[in-house]
Order: sequence, then C-alpha cells, then structure tokens
Amino acid sequence: MENSSDLEFEPLETDPRSTRAGRLSILSLQTTATADRAKSKRAVKVVQFEAFREFTLGQDPNQVCSGDDILRFIDTIIDHMRPNIIGKSAVSEKTVTSGIMALVKYGQFRWEDFKWTAYSQSRMTSWLDQCVKSQRLLRGRWSERVFVGQVMIARICKSWVQHALDRGVSSWDLHIAALLNLTLLSACTARPGDIGQSYGYQGTEFVKWEDVELLVDKDPDVECGYRIQGRITLKYEKGKKDIMNEQRRVQFSMLPAEHRHSCIVVWLLTHALRHGLVASTSICDLLHQTVLRADRKIQWVFPQRPVCCARMSKTCSLDSPATTYVFSGIMKKMCLVAGLLSRVSSRMVRYGGARDVSHLKETNDGYINNTVRQSLGHNFKSFAAGTTQKYADDPDRDIYAARASLQYRSPYDKPFALEPSTDQIWATATEQEVDDWVKTNRPEHWPNPPKGIKNNARVRIRKQREDEWIENAQPEPRPLRPSKTLIEHLPEPVAKTPDVQTNIDPRLLDQSTAGHDTDSCEEAEESEEGLEESDEELEVSNEDLERLTTACLPNSMDDTIGDNATLDYEEVVLAELISEDLNSVNSIDFISYFSRINVLRRQRVGALFRLGPNGDLCINGNTQEQVKPGTVLWGLQGNSRDPLRPWIYTCRATEACNFKTLTAGKLKFHEKICNDALAAKNNKAAVFPCPEPGCKRIFKEKASLRKHKLNIHGYVPKPCNVEGCTDTQVFKTYNALTKHKRRVHVDQASGNYPTRCTFPLCSSVWKGAPLILVDSEALLGHLKIVHNLTSGKARAPYMPKDDRPSPRDFHGKYYKCPEMALCKYEKAWAFRELHKHMIRAHKYSEEQ
Repeated sequence: MENSSDLEFEPLETDPRSTRAGRLSILSLQTTATADRAKSKRAVKVVQFEAFREFTLGQDPNQVCSGDDILRFIDTIIDHMRPNIIGKSAVSEKTVTSGIMALVKYGQFRWEDFKWTAYSQSRMTSWLDQCVKSQRLLRGRWSERVFVGQVMIARICKSWVQHALDRGVSSWDLHIAALLNLTLLSACTARPGDIGQSYGYQGTEFVKWEDVELLVDKDPDVECGYRIQGRITLKYEKGKKDIMNEQRRVQFSMLPAEHRHSCIVVWLLTHALRHGLVASTSICDLLHQTVLRADRKIQWVFPQRPVCCARMSKTCSLDSPATTYVFSGIMKKMCLVAGLLSRVSSRMVRYGGARDVSHLKETNDGYINNTVRQSLGHNFKSFAAGTTQKYADDPDRDIYAARASLQYRSPYDKPFALEPSTDQIWATATEQEVDDWVKTNRPEHWPNPPKGIKNNARVRIRKQREDEWIENAQPEPRPLRPSKTLIEHLPEPVAKTPDVQTNIDPRLLDQSTAGHDTDSCEEAEESEEGLEESDEELEVSNEDLERLTTACLPNSMDDTIGDNATLDYEEVVLAELISEDLNSVNSIDFISYFSRINVLRRQRVGALFRLGPNGDLCINGNTQEQVKPGTVLWGLQGNSRDPLRPWIYTCRATEACNFKTLTAGKLKFHEKICNDALAAKNNKAAVFPCPEPGCKRIFKEKASLRKHKLNIHGYVPKPCNVEGCTDTQVFKTYNALTKHKRRVHVDQASGNYPTRCTFPLCSSVWKGAPLILVDSEALLGHLKIVHNLTSGKARAPYMPKDDRPSPRDFHGKYYKCPEMALCKYEKAWAFRELHKHMIRAHKYSEEQ
C-alpha cells in the first residue's frame, strides 16, 4: 500500500486576484504583528494578569507562572470588580471560578512546563470558601427564583392588553408581537434560545413559520364554531442545535374564552394576519378557506420567516429573528405593567411551566413513567438519558390547555400590586436626579460627566425607582382557598322571583313552585299535569311573547334568529368593542378585533388629523373614513389592519371634563390648569355655526367664529404685498398668504424664527425650495443630523435667538387695557384674557 506522501497531486488552479489578495493580507499581518499580539491578548483577558506579574510581583511575563501567581492575581482583582446588578454587594463565586480556569488554560497553552496540580486545585477551593465566608464572593443565585405559571401569564397578558387599550400604544404590531413571544415561551415551556436566536449563532437556528402547524375543523359545540389545534416543532433546543432529527413537538389548541388573552393560537393568527403571513386579510376568510382544503392546514405565505421577529423602534423586522435579550426585555416590561412585585426574567416562565405540569393529574397521554421503563428493560441511566422517551415518541397531550384549566397558583407566589406605577417609574429623570446620582456613584466624573455616564445614570435611576416601588407598593390580597367542609355547608342560591306584571302563566316563567313544597314529588307531578291540561286554554299576547323571548334569548342573537341565519363575524362593529368587555365576545371576534386595530399614539400620525368642535375626527378639514393613499408616512396599513387612526387624548385631571386632543403636549398643559370651571367650558356644545352658505364649521365660542369669518370668508384674495416679491400667485385664503410669508420671506438678520440654516454651503431643500426651519427644535435637529454638530458649543454659531415674546413670558403677570380712555373695564388682565378682550371689545385684528 502506498503512503499518501508518495502520491502526486496536480497543482490547484487559483484565481490570480485571490492569490494577490492573500499575499497582501499576509504582508499586512507581518506589518502589524506587534499591535495584533497585544490586541489578541486583550481579547482573552490576560493583559491584566501579565501586567500584575510585571509591576506588582516583579516577574518576567515571559517566564512560566505558577498556581500561586494566579491566586494572588485573583485575590487582588476581585476587590476592584463591580457587579452589573444594582444592590449586589460582590461578584459571584461562579464568575471568579470561570476566570481562574481561563487563566489555567492560558498557562497550559503558552508554557509546556506549566502545572496545575491537585494541590493547586485544593488551595483554590479553600481560598474560595474563605472568600465566601468573608462575603468577598457570593455563592449561589443572587436573584430569587420566581415561578411564573399559567395563572400569572394570563394575568400579565390581560393587563398588557388593557393597558394598551386605556393608554394607547405607538405600535400595535410591537405590542402584539410581545404577547406572541410570551405566550409561545409559556406554551412550549422552552428557553428563549430554543425559540429565538441564541447568542453566537448567525444561521437559521430559530423557530420558523414552517415549524408551526395549525389544523382547523368545524365544530358546532365550540363557542366560535371552529376547533383549532396546533403543533410546534422545536428543532434547535439547547444542546441539540447541531444534531439532526432530535426535535421536540409541542401540542396546543384554542383555549376557552376566559383564557384567550394567554392563548397562543389567538396571537399566532393575529400576528400573521397583520403582517400578511397568510393569504387572507380576515380571520373568517382564512378559516373558511382552510376548512375547504384536504389537509385542513393553514398555509403560510413566508414559511422561512421567524415566528418571533426582531423589534425595531416603531415596527417589527419580519426577516430577523428575536434574540434572547428581546425575550428578557419584553418579560420585564410586561410584568411591570401588570404590577408584579418582583424582578423577573424569561427563565422564570420555564420554572412556572414545570411546576404547573408537576401538579397535573397523572395520565398516560404519551408521557413515560417507570412502567414504560420496566416494560422495555431500561435502567435508570437510560431513562435519565432520554432513551426511553425515544421509544415512546412525543406525547400527544395538550399540556398548555391542561395547565390553563388547572389554574394552579401557590400561596407563596409573588403578589401583584393594587395599583401599578409605570408612569412614575418610566418618567424621564431630571437633571438634578442625574447630578445627584453622579455625585454619589461616579464622583470621578463630577462636575462635567460625559454623555455615556449620564445615560447610565438615567437607567440606574429607573431601576432604583422600580426597586423602591417593589419594596413599598401595597400588594393585593391573596385569594383564600375554601376547604371542602366549607363548600359543603355553603347555602344553595335561592332563585329570585321577578316582579313583572304579566298575563303569562307563572309556570312558564319557572314560578310553578311558588307557594309549594319543592321537596314533594307528588305536587310537582300534579303541577306538570295541570300545565299539560291548561295548554290549549292559555292565551299569550304578542307583548308578553316578546318579553319572554327577550328574557330567554341573549340580545346579541336577536338578529340571527331564523331558519337560514348564520353569524357573520365580519359584521360585528369592532369600534364599539373597545368600550365593552372583550371577554364577552367569542375568540374569532377577539382575533378579528386585534388583527384590525390600528389606532396609534404618535405625534406624526396625529398631525394628519384634527378634532372637530364636537370631537369628530377630520382630515384636511373634511370628515373622511380613511386617510388618502400616500398621505400616511408614519404608520403601517394594509393586510388585515384598519385605516390609520390617531390616539385621542382625554383629560384625566377632572372627572367631569370632556377635553380631547391629538397631542400629548396639549393634554399635559391642559391638565395643569384644569378645574371645574374649565371643565364646564369644555363640555359646552358647539352652538355657533358659520352662517356662510356651504360652510359646515361649528364653533364653541363666538370669538372663534369671528376669527374664522375674518380669515376665511372675510379675506379678499390678493397676491403677496411684500416689497420685492416675485411670486405673482393670488392667495385665496389668509392662511395660505401667511404660510407663503413665513416660508419665503425669512428675515435671517432679525434672529427670529422661522429661519434658514446658516451653516456654510447648506443645500437642504424641501419641495424644491430652500429648507425653512420653524423653531429652535427643528434647527437643532437639522444641525445635529445633517451637519453632524453633536455638541452645543459647535451648534451655537448657527442657532439664532428668538426675541419674540411667548405666552410663557407673561405667565403670572397682569396688564391694563391700552385703550383705557375708551374701555369701561379698569381691572388688570392676564395675557390671554387681555388678548381676547382687545379682539372682542375694541375690534382689534390678529395682526394688531
């Protein structure tokens, strides 16, 4: 047999371009060898160790080190290590142990005569024990183990949904994606890395839509008329990402109505409908088309996309998978909204799922036990290694539905707060709070801390607020568990007799037992015989029949009674569901509502609309049902989503106030000054219609009507009267003329706004004209983004000072009327009141 070294191979054909590129890279490595050597050492965290040996121990870093040197280095450096968790007094023993072993492996790799003996190992163990006793190191888990079971998951999801309906959200897509991530994590009892993309992986090691199977069957016994079952295949669990055909399959189904907020089927279909991951744009069409298929499986349009997608600032990145950090961030935020009085992480969902399963009744639905092990002749080692499970295949039991029906909750679980306090925790930290934190925790950066330290201070301040709230918040009372003896002795409910005067026989209204002994079987039989005999003689009026029908049948079914009547879910008025209890609708209506809702709490969306005098939503002065195509730039539409709508802010300072606005700033200013008198003024109906023919505007105040008539109907169309203006356009409205003057005739020398950018050679334009910046905030953002002027000192030469007076300058000051000779009022006026007085009493124009 010939040796491989004797074989002759033909030279490989190489591309001259790749050969040249390889030579250049080798030359570059030779040139930067010294710098790369130091850089590579920093990458493995050994530079500090070598510096310690050289400067502290006085040793040559090139000579072999000993185990004592490693222990002395670790003993010195642990006092300078800062834990990343607020409140943690020292680093964990596990962290130090991993650092020691990394240095040991580095020594074994660099020096052949390096030895880490059993004596060195025992010394390290003894030293670690001493550090733990002296509290220099912490052993065990720092965070408390919290079990987030199915009951808590349902509570968290319901609070998350209700918070969005009450307060509004900037993106319903992100809000629903968070619900999908949490419910999927709970339904599979999996780790975040089993569903999303784990750290260090760049491929397709995550759950895709092709791994989700949903089967649909018609079932009249189910509330919504359809039975939906599903299965998820987990191919990339921990320890199995590189092993083929070692997947785990998890069964699930549609949960009952009382658990729909935590139902995985609901949020899978809602997310798919909103993002066009299915061919249909409504849940009814999707289910109908699926039932007609032979396999009854829902077909995904993009099967290779991740189920749990990455999150962007205002929308979902459908082609990028969610990382493990996304799950942890979502979990913490959702628990804070729900008011859970404990810090949580995504791993605690797995703890809660395991505890729920341990309390289920034992069944043989595919789960192995000692009986299966003994029948196969397997020992406990094979049982523990999972060999027995491979023989039995995956279980078919719907564990998630069983956990939901179990409703197990330990009396030692962490409680929820009576009143969640997200507004105070998430409030922006003031400059004084940031300065105090920097003085206390980072004195070396005081008094001019850099931007990074300030941002770190804001994050730490929010965490401190959360810790204080968890410690001081009042928990809600725990539910009591009545014993069986107490339940047996509870009195049975007594049916109340309705006080209704009617001609209907009382026996038709379950009143046949009135005045009789209910325990007598003979009298009950006699009453039944009497009912049968009097059936022919009984006369019922139409009014009584209608009343009986109303009492026996729910109101929601009045329109669907008939021989061929069917319930069309698309005809439900979804806009009215937000004011009702969503628990009263079936699951299909629930999915339809959240797949269509598109009310966004964004400033740019609110700028496209305006509120009429009576609170009606208007676009460009006309009431419309949807935004014109091409006008929406800051919100997603299409697929199953409704046309874009802005969030309407309502006053919460005074109960009787009906003030509404589309901007958060106006609401904040209004709530500061809101009182009963202002509330009565806001609640006043619009009673001043415009008398001009064809104009449908209505105003609450006469002054607003006068201003409208002056600027709209009393204005004579004319061209611009500014000297030197070359624009010959005739402006039909006063607002159009004012807009032209503000954008074209900008007086940059006055130092007032609006203004143009004075940065040299700035060529920014808007709609073919030089860019006009209306206020200091717009100019600041322009200089920062376009010209990269990030510091205030760099922006100062290009920031004009606005010398015009603003209403804030007159706050708390009072003024006499300038027309005192002709005015009958001698009192002093506030600025706003004086402004109205001059228009009403002295007929001043807005310009005057």
